Amino acid sequence: MSEVKQNNELSGVSGANNKNGENVVQRKYSPREVLDYLIEKFPKCFFAYNSENVRPIKIGILEDIVARLGDEISPEGKYSKTAIRQGIKVYASSLAYLDACKVGAVRVDLDGNECDGPITEEQEKYAQEKKEAVKKKISERQNKARAAGAGTGNANAGAKKPRPAGEGYKKKFGGPGSKNFHGKPFNRNGGKSYPQKKTYTRPPVYLYVPVDLDTLKVGDFVSVRIAEGIAKGFVDKIEPDDIHVKMRNGNIVHSKISSLRLVVRKESQSQNNQTSQN
Repeated sequence: MSEVKQNNELSGVSGANNKNGENVVQRKYSPREVLDYLIEKFPKCFFAYNSENVRPIKIGILEDIVARLGDEISPEGKYSKTAIRQGIKVYASSLAYLDACKVGAVRVDLDGNECDGPITEEQEKYAQEKKEAVKKKISERQNKARAAGAGTGNANAGAKKPRPAGEGYKKKFGGPGSKNFHGKPFNRNGGKSYPQKKTYTRPPVYLYVPVDLDTLKVGDFVSVRIAEGIAKGFVDKIEPDDIHVKMRNGNIVHSKISSLRLVVRKESQSQNNQTSQN
């Protein structure tokens, strides 16, 4: 038996051409759409790919479908005869269908009735060879996807990632050296790891204490009132009516004792108080 004839017998598709051999422009339906349509119309004959009820179908079942559906199977209708033929071939190439082609299995018609006699040893052998070819094609497709992923830096592209077992989520996302979806490391508690924040240091608080000539000394840090506001500097020279205050920019400001205030840090003052008490 030739390969084409054997394939047609396995799929249940006869070798008839389109009616009148006319070329009609039509919408192309995917095999998945065609099979969903056939499963809906003939639930006792066609089943989902992963169903355990899949059985070999009648040889020449395409002509039965055309006769049963009538005007629905036409170039102008929802599906053409060519689309139905391709859908049946794809259905007959599924692993579930090829597994069902065992010696002794009986074909069924559109209504689920047995017909055409059991599957022969030659047909089963051909089905197993075709099954291995389908598996090989699937494996080659997966290897090609992995190779394409390796070219982009993702060696696991196209490969199904294993599901973590048990406390896999914690091991995957909470263990040492683990990373989140953005490539950033997780902390030990399983959350995101952020850079450690710097300890906040409160800015120093200064007190402005009035001074007199008896307590004022050269080098004291003082504030002086000037035209622009208040400036800070160090006492450079003390005279009864003229205090010289040297600013940080090097300028000398002349001021009276009444315009000066001694600048003292609050913490330093509290420490001085404790020292004086001791």
